[in-house]
Amino acid sequence: AGAYLLPAYDEYTVAYRDRSALFADRELSPSDMLNPLMVLDGRAVGVWRATASKASCTITLAPFEGVTKAELKRFEGPCSEYATFLGLGVEVIGGDHRQVRRFHAR
Repeated sequence: AGAYLLPAYDEYTVAYRDRSALFADRELSPSDMLNPLMVLDGRAVGVWRATASKASCTITLAPFEGVTKAELKRFEGPCSEYATFLGLGVEVIGGDHRQVRRFHAR
């Protein structure tokens, strides 16, 4: 249980043949698991991207359809922790998961 910002190619997303628990009932392309994923209670619920400058880190959260505001709010802690790790302030913004993805299926 919990909210996590997983990096691209994380073991949780690429090391297992059966990924049905991760993607639940969502139809996603194989390239989706190569993107940095937002994981909530064991399920992939979106993608994310971080952009750092000298003073701050902007984290773009791009949930898939059906993610509630309450669920999205659970990512505030992981975003803050990520920026603290970098030694930077944080700004969290929303985005469209189709545009935030780094890798797209061909």
